[in-house]
Amino acid sequence: MGSLLLRCGCLAELLRFRHSEDKVTRTETNCKMADEVAGSKLFVVLSVAGLVSGFLTCILMYRHTEAPIFSGVVFALFLTVPLAISGILDSYFKALILMAVTTAAYSVAAFVAIGIQMSNPQIILPSEVGSELASPTALFDGGLAGGFLVFGAVVLLCRTGISMRTLFLRVFLGTILGGLLGVVGWALSASVGVTTWHLLHALHIAGVDDGQTSRMYSVYLVWQTGVAMAVGIMLWGTPVRVVEMMEFFGVRDL
Repeated sequence: MGSLLLRCGCLAELLRFRHSEDKVTRTETNCKMADEVAGSKLFVVLSVAGLVSGFLTCILMYRHTEAPIFSGVVFALFLTVPLAISGILDSYFKALILMAVTTAAYSVAAFVAIGIQMSNPQIILPSEVGSELASPTALFDGGLAGGFLVFGAVVLLCRTGISMRTLFLRVFLGTILGGLLGVVGWALSASVGVTTWHLLHALHIAGVDDGQTSRMYSVYLVWQTGVAMAVGIMLWGTPVRVVEMMEFFGVRDL
């Protein structure tokens, strides 16, 4: 009889252990699902934020061939706010640093591109000589500078236990992407730039399109949208404040 009671007690203990283990597993699964949903939401929000930021930067170009030097604050704001709300930027100090660096990225990129082109006029393509158009080399170098600042700041300020090797790799890839987006944005002026110009012209806030305007429209839209999307991908696995993210983006139940 005592042996039977002992066996029953062991069985009950085993069942309680299994129930507890199943509960932990379900909790971990729910947390992973929550992180996945929050991560995908953050990616979408950053992508849209980059697109809106690029469009607003185009509006700031009104009656100018380029956006004002302070225009970097627009992209900085649209990039920093979602990261702060998600908790990836865990302090106001980090948010302010990211705002400052990202704002400066536009000015630095512009100065680098203009400086390289002015000091090396031979890099302008023969078909563009005399038309005051930018060379792919200058655009790439300017994009490199801007990408290095943005991705360097994001990776350093949002670092969550990644190795130094991974950190440098992400900054390197982000820098190269920034350069490529500068060239691609300029190349897509006939589609992205012209379409944007017609939209702004319909709203009576577009400048005279002398070729340069639509090209800059395309550069701003492509570069800011592409960089914001890349940041979302780069931070996909980073833990976020799930509850705050869900409530902010309107997702109440998993």
